Amino acid sequence: MPEKLSGKVALVTGGGSGFGAAISRLFADEGAKVFIGDISLKGAEEIANAYTGSVIAGQLDVTKTPRLGCGCGSASVLTARRGLVWYNASKGAVSHASKGLALEYGPHNIRVKQYLPLLSGTGLFEAFAGVPDTPENRQQFLANVPLGRLAEGDDIAKAALFLCSEDAHFITGVNLPVDGGRGV
Repeated sequence: MPEKLSGKVALVTGGGSGFGAAISRLFADEGAKVFIGDISLKGAEEIANAYTGSVIAGQLDVTKTPRLGCGCGSASVLTARRGLVWYNASKGAVSHASKGLALEYGPHNIRVKQYLPLLSGTGLFEAFAGVPDTPENRQQFLANVPLGRLAEGDDIAKAALFLCSEDAHFITGVNLPVDGGRGV
């Protein structure tokens, strides 16, 4: 089968761990040349070493560097959550910026898309769910997810692959929920 990203170049911010690492690996497997920009080089360099010639790692702190585009979004765009007002609002701003950029750059055949991931079990549960990471709180969170589990790296990587491949060549300005149905 032909590789879906052959001849493409991808910049994966935060690509050395979590969702970003899964995206970096899948994109390299699918033929892309990948630059992983991460605040911590350890994971990024491990991936680059495993994909010699197709992946390069470099230190990048997007909080200190002007951003070149919109960021990897969140399922919180779809539903507000108690205790996360400003986080939800910031993700809403990114969502609308993506749509605005799609309008601005569509005439130049530049497509802008983002995926909206659900929380994963990466150790950031409390920061993103707004409650301590306890079995009870996880169960309460999952009660609102029709598919009954947190997101995994491959879930997000496959959605990103679709959006970045030619399979989605007539799609722009979308916010694709990858949330197990939580936003329903």
